[in-house]
Amino acid sequence: RPPLPAPPRRAATEPPARVALASLNNLYKLTPELFATWMEILRRVPHATLALLEGRQGARTNARLRAEARLLGVDPHRLLTARPQSKDLHLLRSRDFHLFLDTWKVASHSTAVDSLW
Repeated sequence: RPPLPAPPRRAATEPPARVALASLNNLYKLTPELFATWMEILRRVPHATLALLEGRQGARTNARLRAEARLLGVDPHRLLTARPQSKDLHLLRSRDFHLFLDTWKVASHSTAVDSLW
């Protein structure tokens, strides 16, 4: 498959409006300890957002994660839901993120490779 065109870049001196983090892994890979660590990152980087893949049970799982984020001191609106997409659209949206977060016990495998594509 030919590479996709490079996205436009900000000027080096222009600060980002936000830091876009993502973990597009299946949500079963999340543990309470890992999620708490990611919420600590969001508390320390107040202009960061975290995109998580929509859970297999639909938006209900992500709503529970937003409720947990609130309990951990993070505005739940900073957790974004990434809905399943076709492979091409999935690869394109990967460009919207600055940093991909992996899971600890079950690594991302092909999800990590997709983020590097």
